[in-house]
Amino acid sequence: MGGFKKYDAENKIVIIKLGRSDDPLMHQINRFGCVLLFVIVAIGLSVQRFAKSPIQCWCPAQFPDFQVNYINDYCWVRNTYVVDFNESLSTVSSIKKTRIIQYYQWIPLILVFQALSFFAPRMVWLACSGYSLNIKKLLKMADDITLSHGNDKHELIQATVQYFKKYLKNQNCLNIRYRTWEGPQELLASYGLHKGNVLVFIFLMTSLLYAISTVGQFFMVDILLGMDFKTLGFDVMSRVYNDKTIGDHRRFPIVTFCDFYIRQMTNIQSWTVQCSLPINLYSDMIFIIDWFILVFMTILNFVYFIYHIVSTILPYRAEIYIRKFMEIDGERVSKYQTISEHELEKQRDFIHCYLRRDGVFLIWLMSNKVNPVVAGEIVNNLWKSYQSE
Repeated sequence: MGGFKKYDAENKIVIIKLGRSDDPLMHQINRFGCVLLFVIVAIGLSVQRFAKSPIQCWCPAQFPDFQVNYINDYCWVRNTYVVDFNESLSTVSSIKKTRIIQYYQWIPLILVFQALSFFAPRMVWLACSGYSLNIKKLLKMADDITLSHGNDKHELIQATVQYFKKYLKNQNCLNIRYRTWEGPQELLASYGLHKGNVLVFIFLMTSLLYAISTVGQFFMVDILLGMDFKTLGFDVMSRVYNDKTIGDHRRFPIVTFCDFYIRQMTNIQSWTVQCSLPINLYSDMIFIIDWFILVFMTILNFVYFIYHIVSTILPYRAEIYIRKFMEIDGERVSKYQTISEHELEKQRDFIHCYLRRDGVFLIWLMSNKVNPVVAGEIVNNLWKSYQSE
């Protein structure tokens, strides 16, 4: 994230502020919080793998140390399989194939892939939201207002209002940057998505993609692990309730077996060794926590998406939100204040025909990301400008 420095001559201090992001907190939890968590765990597992052997196999006593190291490396790369201690070791290869553990080498990559899945909707937002308006620039201009005073503050407010007005005037136009985008954008325009609805549509689409991403990760991890990951959390809760244990050694076994062959001059010898997988002590807890994170984020993302799509569809929500910033004759509008029908109609036109959904969305984003007071200043200056036109 970028930053900027501002010198306050009156107080003789230097104020340093980080650049603000152009997306709401819920999106940041997905594309920054979850991504950071999964990347840190993936790095930790990778470091642990190099610091300590991830597999230890019990080899025959006659094997020298270099051969033991080779067998450990071979069994780590070649995969191992599970056999219950109450069963005898089978020599049938088809039975062994059904019990092979294939995931433990790839756990860091699976976690990195999940991190990329959490970040992917952010790329959609970045690619689509900036083609008609630089949201970061608008938020930066609003942020500068909070650090200014007197005439400087008034000038910054007017500059921000003019930038806002420029976007509001152009939002009904269909801007086509590239010829290949002409067809899709004309299709969206036929449904009115260029008439003050573009940013809201992109925001809702991005919010939905975050929810789809978390759901898709259940199936993706299930396939990559080669086991029933979708029901992992339910099985853990059932086991804790009945057996008072958390670990799932059926999905993440600690003891496995490995077959290998040694070619000699006259024959080929087959060996089976018993191996331990210390990494599965971590993998067990990692994927249990992973499951609960995905469930929690799926619920949050869908609730967030449904809330905002309902707020967007219902027109009175925008009216209630914008009116709390508005002033009439120098007094703040309240729900107890009596307003003439003519004035109410002018307010509705201002909200639905001038600001439209994109304008309301930008005011909401400014209020949440910068300051409600600054958002109120912008709304009132836009309201005065609208009345004078």
